[in-house]
Amino acid sequence: NDGDWFTNCTSEETMMSFTTPVGSKAYWFFRIIENQSNMNNTILLLRADKGGICGELVWLQKGCNVSGTDALAIENAISEALDLKWTYLHDDSKINVPGNSTRSHNCLYLKTLRSIAKGKSWYAQALYAPFSCTKWPSQSNVNQTGVEQGTVFTQNAKEYRLAIQYIRLLNMKDVRKLFINNTNWDAINHKKSLSMLTKTKSKSSRKTRRNKYNNKEDDDDDTDNVNLGDDDFDGDGIT
Repeated sequence: NDGDWFTNCTSEETMMSFTTPVGSKAYWFFRIIENQSNMNNTILLLRADKGGICGELVWLQKGCNVSGTDALAIENAISEALDLKWTYLHDDSKINVPGNSTRSHNCLYLKTLRSIAKGKSWYAQALYAPFSCTKWPSQSNVNQTGVEQGTVFTQNAKEYRLAIQYIRLLNMKDVRKLFINNTNWDAINHKKSLSMLTKTKSKSSRKTRRNKYNNKEDDDDDTDNVNLGDDDFDGDGIT
């Protein structure tokens, strides 16, 4: 179907060098839905201007029976059929992993991990390559990419390749030194100090409670023993 500008990358002015009026429907959209069930099963969304100049892979994901590689092959076939001069994408592929007490979750960016492990990103197998840009504004819908509004993209393709090569040549000894030299040890030691104080206070508090019960036992001749078990001490913080 056709429609207005829709992106997962940047503004229409930046990418196309012009802005089309709302309602002009200047772009074709090619959406592939697995089993044709509902929009949530979209495995591919490709946008292209009707002049066949520029396209964007707005969305790609694997399905239940369609692998990510197969979905990417479908995109390649469509782009070649349209004879697009170039196709952009914003590589935001990542894995969400459980976080710690201060963050609900963390993201591992596959474009970085795979580039370091294999020398190039997953999309590079489909001939996508990094390009240089300066202060490209992100699209404005934060729910669409997770990029905060006002974010700008600046990258240098040559420096990116050199950085990947540099990291891949590092040995574990050099990695260890980098971790040590770039760690804020003052903040870590301060946090440990606060933790030690908290534990000490907790133990002191429990000792006070225990002494209180011992004194009660001494003062009460009719009491043979005092229960200091689970009802009084829950064990939290005791080491």
